[in-house]
Amino acid sequence: GAGKTEATKRILAYFANLQRGSSSEGGSGGMSIEDQVLRSNPILEAFGNAKTVRNDNSSRFGKYIDIEFDSSGRLQSAKISNYLLEKVRIVKQQPEERGYHAFYQLCAGAERAGLNSMLHLHDASSHAYCAGWTEIPGVDDASEFQEMVECMDSLGFSTDEKNSIFKITAAVLHLG
Repeated sequence: GAGKTEATKRILAYFANLQRGSSSEGGSGGMSIEDQVLRSNPILEAFGNAKTVRNDNSSRFGKYIDIEFDSSGRLQSAKISNYLLEKVRIVKQQPEERGYHAFYQLCAGAERAGLNSMLHLHDASSHAYCAGWTEIPGVDDASEFQEMVECMDSLGFSTDEKNSIFKITAAVLHLG
């Protein structure tokens, strides 16, 4: 609730805007390192953030971003390390809280993305691990899912890689 996630997003956006047009292109399909870091954020948030009583988008993990610059101040590389994922949130939430966004996003977006025949998902409320509080006012989980898929595409995730992630996430929901 202190604004760490939002502050990180703004700082990364600042770095990206500073270096627009610079020669830091490369990596995933010619995308700059700055843009790759920014595009990874919706994926990290989907699988690592949840609604708590105090914050609709609370990070439930630690994220360390190591950013290296060259001698002229251009971003040279970035490495994101995740740690201390709050695993209990997968199976149990407190009243007025919900689990990781990815569960709700996948349930909301699977049909539109043509994944339901493979994943056999239903509305989030029909899965035990998502029972209880399922919606966040003002948040469209299906749109958030679409944004996450677009980020995966832009970062070079293959269809097989994405489907594996979705299958594992669906399997966890079906276990509940």
